[in-house]
Amino acid sequence: MASSALLPFLRPSPLPRQSFIRSFIRTISTSPRFRQEAASLLTSSSPSKGDPERQIPPPVQKPRPSRPQPQAEPLSQQKRQRQLAHLQLQPLLPQKPHLQQKPQPEILHYHISRTASNELRVYHTTKRGGNLKETIVKGITGDVVALREDMIRMLGLEELHIRINQLTNSLILKGFKKPEVTKFFVERQF
Repeated sequence: MASSALLPFLRPSPLPRQSFIRSFIRTISTSPRFRQEAASLLTSSSPSKGDPERQIPPPVQKPRPSRPQPQAEPLSQQKRQRQLAHLQLQPLLPQKPHLQQKPQPEILHYHISRTASNELRVYHTTKRGGNLKETIVKGITGDVVALREDMIRMLGLEELHIRINQLTNSLILKGFKKPEVTKFFVERQF
């Protein structure tokens, strides 16, 4: 009884439909000879299950010509000695004493991120009908207070003219100062 339940799964699958064969030939075939043979098979009557002459023959695979593999020649004893002698004869370059050592860049405890188009995040805004002009620096990570102090020192601004927005972690400067601020960041290689 259990074997009769398995028999439907062991049935041979039916032949594919002609529409599937046409689309398959359209996408796969590349040679004109193969197209002609497939077209002749499709135009003929559909093969019956008991007629082995009418069934589609399996594709013929052409043998690929083998390419000769390059063989690595073993190095002769003389070649090895020449290579070793060449390596031994090369003088070591004398190390030049550093006459002027570059000053170490100061360690900054803040970082300014750039936009996706590689621009600094410095913007101009106006408020109060255009009477209040501000410059906003966004994308600050790290110590915002240290950045504020450096900008006060380098740009010569008063402490009241730069304030920190703790919520957005940004600086707000009084007036349109975008060129000076971008120059300040470019000098510090942000």
